[in-house]
Amino acid sequence: IHEPIMTLNDWELIISIASHEVYSENQRIIEEGGQYRKIFQIMRGTCRIEKEVILEPERKEILRRKKPRKNFRVLGTMSDVETFGEISYLLGGVASASVIANDPHVEVLAVEQTKINALFGKYPDLAGRFYHYLASVLARRLRKQET
Repeated sequence: IHEPIMTLNDWELIISIASHEVYSENQRIIEEGGQYRKIFQIMRGTCRIEKEVILEPERKEILRRKKPRKNFRVLGTMSDVETFGEISYLLGGVASASVIANDPHVEVLAVEQTKINALFGKYPDLAGRFYHYLASVLARRLRKQET
């Protein structure tokens, strides 16, 4: 029998420290290159993942010394109950892509790293289950990309 990684009580503890955020269509939740110490979970709506792509400048742009044009490539979409922001949360780096609200009304829960760490201080066993959950999220995402 497969037991869930996180218990219902675990989720209630996480939700108790989360902030509820609402975004409108095309509003950026995470900006590529930004530093975030939060993990997000979509509660309602869909989001798209975009990566900035710099286009080769045309000859006239080079002569005029204009900056290269930017374009954005959609890498995928996410919907209800999907988690994002975990890579920069875990590694402490910058966001590798932007996450943008794809619907007129998108609701997410955001949990700050400092609040999670304080929770782990009170409930040490929760830390292992939480990081196991994040590892499973990343493994599913990697498996999905391989297919």
